[in-house]
Amino acid sequence: MAQYVDGRETVLEILKHRIEQGIFDPDTPPVPTIKPGDKDTANLIADLLFAFINQDAYYPHDFEIKAFEDAITVLRPHFEEINYHPKLFIDHLERMRRAAGNE
Repeated sequence: MAQYVDGRETVLEILKHRIEQGIFDPDTPPVPTIKPGDKDTANLIADLLFAFINQDAYYPHDFEIKAFEDAITVLRPHFEEINYHPKLFIDHLERMRRAAGNE
């Protein structure tokens, strides 16, 4: 049987070794969590969820636009790191503002 570079023979052996070394934690949450006391982030996410649940397909409400604006403000320093092109969010915000007459 062929060996991996570190001498182990199976992926299972590699994972077991990494868990023992503390390199890999099998109980790591799959998504980032909000630290206790981070009310700004928690409220931003709650506002976005509320806006999503209560969205109007034809006429965006002020709370939807505000939640979207706040999210862009928080994401702006991280535009280089996020999974989506920032222009997607900025263009959508402009469409929301036009539809609501808040240009």
